[in-house]
Amino acid sequence: MLRVEESTVINRPIEEVFAYATDPAHFSEWSPMVIDARQTSDGPMGVGSTIQSTLQFLGRRFDSEQVVTEYEPNRIFSGRSTSGPVPMNLTSTFEPLAGGTRFTWAIEGESKGFFSLADPLLVPIGRRQIQAMLGTLKDLLEARAGAPA
Repeated sequence: MLRVEESTVINRPIEEVFAYATDPAHFSEWSPMVIDARQTSDGPMGVGSTIQSTLQFLGRRFDSEQVVTEYEPNRIFSGRSTSGPVPMNLTSTFEPLAGGTRFTWAIEGESKGFFSLADPLLVPIGRRQIQAMLGTLKDLLEARAGAPA
């Protein structure tokens, strides 16, 4: 089992960070691994909601479906993949801080097939990608602070 966890402090209110980071329509804006993502279930996002994503990792493009397993506004957003080459659990946690939000993103996965050959490289590559992803999310949200609504 591979696990990578990273966090950053975003100088924006927790409600704003949660709303943006958990909306599949925004995933491709802050994650270089996500080419496209959308909610495929009806109704508001919550436990049991489904998301379809097209991802790219290690030069490979693949489709993945996820189901939301935990959803508590402004606290936690978790899901697990139900298809794709790498079974994954993804967890985003949100912690209010004075003047901002600590956003933590964790991924756990069990590689198989092509990806199992790259196991020794996946953790450091994953860590660098997640750090870059969190930096992009931080930059996007903090830049919006001065933009008109």
